Amino acid sequence: MYHKAKTIQMEKIMKPRIFVSSTFYDLKILREEIHNFIKQYGFEPIECETGDIGYVPWQSLDKSCYEAMADCDMAILIVGGRYGSPKTGEKPSDFEEYISVTREEFRTAVKNGIPIYVFVDSKVHTEYELYKTNIDNQKILEGFKFKATQNINIFRFISEIYGIPTMAVTPFGKTQEIRDYLQGQWADLFKKYLGVLREEQRIASLEETVSNMRSLIDKMDVMLEGIGKKVLGSEDPDNYTEILESQGVINFARETSRAFSFKGIETISQSKREDMLLRFLELLEGSVKDGIWNKDENKEELSPRKIHDYFRDRGIPELDNINLKYGTYIKENFSLLKSDKIRERIVMKMCSDENFRYLLTIRDH
Repeated sequence: MYHKAKTIQMEKIMKPRIFVSSTFYDLKILREEIHNFIKQYGFEPIECETGDIGYVPWQSLDKSCYEAMADCDMAILIVGGRYGSPKTGEKPSDFEEYISVTREEFRTAVKNGIPIYVFVDSKVHTEYELYKTNIDNQKILEGFKFKATQNINIFRFISEIYGIPTMAVTPFGKTQEIRDYLQGQWADLFKKYLGVLREEQRIASLEETVSNMRSLIDKMDVMLEGIGKKVLGSEDPDNYTEILESQGVINFARETSRAFSFKGIETISQSKREDMLLRFLELLEGSVKDGIWNKDENKEELSPRKIHDYFRDRGIPELDNINLKYGTYIKENFSLLKSDKIRERIVMKMCSDENFRYLLTIRDH
């Protein structure tokens, strides 16, 4: 019994929930056919007439529909000749604009980023073209009777749909046309999903390779440091210290250039750029001491806004972008900034080396 209940629960989790949105009475047969089509794919159709929507006793019925839409994975909108009942708070009209339940369901899907497939009755779509031709002449529209379209608000609804550049609208005459279109679209989605899985596998392999390379580099650094200390340290300790210092300058200049970009820095003179970066490095040392790079309470990630505000409040408004993944290196090596001489060398490296100058002007690392 437990196993059966668990299996049913897993099936519910795995099945995509597809909301079917349309007026009911005029499209009842079509909705039944679409319901069966969705079930054939093993998906879960969500419709008001089949008890799939949980209605809350103390709130309006249509609000429960919007909540159900927001909880779905995909939506199918079918626009026929009827506009439908007004949403709660709206007054129905034959000509004045009001929002129907179906139209509000569509808006809910758009607001929540739910993929929507829109189908419009081909006869209604033909009359919509006539509506567009006369849209500026209200008197003609108000007195005109359309054959397939019962309420002019349907045209306003279609105009709203077309107003979203990424929204595809498909006219249809038969239910089979809807099924054929969805079949092709869902097959393409599945193909794209398989491509994503392959790409994720490739990225995982690359990340493992990079991780192994970093491990090898770390081992080589330890080995070379030991050799350098033995060869140079015993014979010329000052030279050995200078080499380590130069390495620190190069690394800190690179990581700082990756972590920050500065608005318009490429347009100011060399001397002003150096002065600004020197001031920035002084503040950078202070920001680490002040704990700005520590994680916020009750948050998993650092706050770029907090770091940006810290520098802005201290006279660095040019700070444009912060890439926090380089923050660990800066936190661990900020002691380099205690020396005026090292700060100057870091700035000179950032301003003179072509690679670092490029990084400084990047807007999105």
